[in-house]
Amino acid sequence: MTLDDFGNEQALTLDTLSLLIIEPQWKSINDSTLQVSKLNFPVFHKTNHITLALNTRQQWDTLEVYYNTQKQFNNVECGLSFTYHIEKVEHTQYNIDQIRISSPNIDENKDTNLHFIFSRR
Repeated sequence: MTLDDFGNEQALTLDTLSLLIIEPQWKSINDSTLQVSKLNFPVFHKTNHITLALNTRQQWDTLEVYYNTQKQFNNVECGLSFTYHIEKVEHTQYNIDQIRISSPNIDENKDTNLHFIFSRR
């Protein structure tokens, strides 16, 4: 999303977007020239953060998402599952003005966890 001249949120669809995982392992997870209004990225239970690089408008922003991992024992058949809690997000500000944590708990409900506010440049 982006903000209008009065500070109100407006939906934003990007024409191109590339998303790379830098840490814990380098991997491209989205490279699209199609319109993008939503993206998903993984979290890992063996670490407490993920570093991402996001390319919009031929400019790269980096994001650091810090989270806690919690193990849950479901039952004998299913074993363990993991839930995550976002602690903080840090980012550069080339195209991203701010990132809001809308729902810090990452679980199987698949709620929207982060809202990106892009600059209007």
